[in-house]
Amino acid sequence: MVFRDTFQEAGQRGFAVFVARHELGQDVFVLQHRSAEPGDEANVKSASDLPVSLISQLIISRCPWCGRKLADSYGRHLDDLRREELFIRLGAT
Repeated sequence: MVFRDTFQEAGQRGFAVFVARHELGQDVFVLQHRSAEPGDEANVKSASDLPVSLISQLIISRCPWCGRKLADSYGRHLDDLRREELFIRLGAT
């Protein structure tokens, strides 16, 4: 249930797990955290003199909550879990 809930909240403030195509050509599971709601990023940056990471992400192979291999549990559902528009690409500004 946690996995489902984080997928449904992808793109919002907090943690999310989704699938995207990596620059090297393979599908990957992404654990992403967003520090601000969409549209509030400028307010967060202007409220701090310190550098703030608004979006952090990791490529993962196991569920952060239960430890199962994600490809084994969700490999047949990659297209349903895909959120390409949320994946932060290397070199993106």
